[in-house]
Order: sequence, then structure tokens, then C-alpha cells
Amino acid sequence: MELSTANLVITPPEAKEFLNMDKAELTSDNTVSVSVETAASGFVVKALFEGSAKITMKFTDTHGNVKTAAATVEVGTAHEYVDLGLSVKWAVCNIGAETAEASGDYFAWGETAPKEKYETSNYAHCEGEPDTFTKYCTSIDKGLAVDSKTVLESVDDAATVLWGENWRMPTKAEYEELVKSLEWSITMGKTTVFTGTAKNGGTIVIPAAGYKQSKLSGSDCAYYWSSTLVDNNCGQAYYFYGEEDWFDEGEAAMSVEKYARMIGLPVRPVRVR
Repeated sequence: MELSTANLVITPPEAKEFLNMDKAELTSDNTVSVSVETAASGFVVKALFEGSAKITMKFTDTHGNVKTAAATVEVGTAHEYVDLGLSVKWAVCNIGAETAEASGDYFAWGETAPKEKYETSNYAHCEGEPDTFTKYCTSIDKGLAVDSKTVLESVDDAATVLWGENWRMPTKAEYEELVKSLEWSITMGKTTVFTGTAKNGGTIVIPAAGYKQSKLSGSDCAYYWSSTLVDNNCGQAYYFYGEEDWFDEGEAAMSVEKYARMIGLPVRPVRVR
């Protein structure tokens, strides 16, 4: 993710001769990574995540006196979102996608990187065999130890890890709100898309991206992970599902369903703040 870079320029330019550039330091109290460049542009502050941070510059003048200066920098969001008048704001695109209609990347539930195959043998939160879960386990019959965790922690949330602390994966309840609160339609074509229209006039476009195991399947339907585990069957997690209505051709049917955790599904983040 590429975010803003801020140049802290020394003014007036002649003030540089009074600084010992080799002893200049920049530190941050929050979400940016800082580095010192001694070129004419001055100091460069490079952001890791969006948000605000206090940047403190410490330097030594030619007389050996230590000086400090501080500034607050604000880094804007690198991802667009839409306000649908609901409890959270929704990202315009999937993780890994550049447009609303693109599929983007696929993730096993609780993993934060895409891969070639999605199966039990390479799932991060088990020992490579059925019923050997090592995290998010609610029954000793399903894993090596019960931790009773039913919502993804931030370290296992693909949206938070890849887009920053202002984003996360939607919960089951937030997807249920999305299903019930919007008017849904389906557009069939080379890429099937579902469009939800909110009461405030906002819209969200969800592509039918299918799911992955050893290959892509179900590409005429939408499958999107939530962050919520099925508490009475911890081998599954809840996902948002969209298809053409079987009983009403040309209409969209949206719901929240359950799927095996190791399957690869896209992720549509929500904005925390």
C-alpha cells in the first residue's frame, strides 16, 4: 500500500549550515516510519498507515547544543469507501483489486496473504489434518486446544494487516445489515456483479468472484468472508453470498452462509473510522 510521503524542509536554507546532519534524528509516536535524507529536499517522513502522528526532530547544532522540533502530520486514506447510511462504511473495492468490478485476491479465513492452493494441508491455523485447529477453536473435538475465540484478531484480519488499522473485515452482523438494508440487483455478463442501493442513495458494487481451492470455481456467485466464526462448528466461518434468484430469474438473492475456513474467498473491508 502506497501512502503519502511528507518532506520536512529546513528553512531558511542557510540554516542547514548550523546543523550537524549526521546527528539529526526523526522519531514518530504513531503510524509512520521515518528516515532522514540529507539531500536538498530536507527530511523525508514516510507513512506506513493512514492517520496522524507527531514527528519529533532532534538535532545538534555546530556548538554541540541539542535542539528539538515537532510537527503533526496527517496521512489520508489510500482506499475509497462509500457511506450507505449503515453502522460501518464499506470499501469500494476488494483487497487486491483496482476497480469495484475486479475480484482481487483470495484468502483462507484468518490468513493474510493469497496463495496458489487453499486446502487443509497448508492452512495456517491447523496442523495440516482435519480437526487439528490451533486457533479459533471452540470444541476439543475440532482442535488441539480450545481458545473460544469467535472473531478474528487484528493480526489475522487481512483488511487490517494489508490496509492498516482503520480497516477490518466485516462481521456476520454487518453483512446481515448489508443484505437486509439495501435493494439488490444483478447484472449478468462477462463479469456478473451485484449492486446494492441504500436508502440514502449510496451504492455498492460486489463482483461475483467465486471461490478458490486448487482452482477458481463458482464465478457466477459472490462469496466474501466475514470475520465471524461459526461458534457451534469452528471448522466453518460465516460468509456473504450472492447469486441469481432460482425462483425469480434476473433478480439477486443475497444471504449470509457458512463455509469451511480453509477455502479461499475475497475480502471486502469496512472502515473503522
